[in-house]
Amino acid sequence: MRQRSWAASRAVSTYARCLGRAFQIQDDILDVTGTAAELGKPIGSDQANEKSTFVTALGLDESRNLVRKLTDQAAEALSGFSSPEFLIQLARDLALRRK
Repeated sequence: MRQRSWAASRAVSTYARCLGRAFQIQDDILDVTGTAAELGKPIGSDQANEKSTFVTALGLDESRNLVRKLTDQAAEALSGFSSPEFLIQLARDLALRRK
């Protein structure tokens, strides 16, 4: 039982880490590609404030690839659970968000 609990905890931790990182990278992408109307805030603020972002470090295409990869890893982390559909769809929706 303890082994199963540890594995489940590790899977949830992996899901959360991948989801959070993908969310942040998508946020960085939207700061470059989004519109003020979509985001409800000025765009380009990261660059204006000289913040380091995934987009400045990796470029736009590689950042998009990383969001896809992390989203897939998040979904895969939950493969051992009986009904992970909602959490997998949440990860996919966040990766595709425009605001």
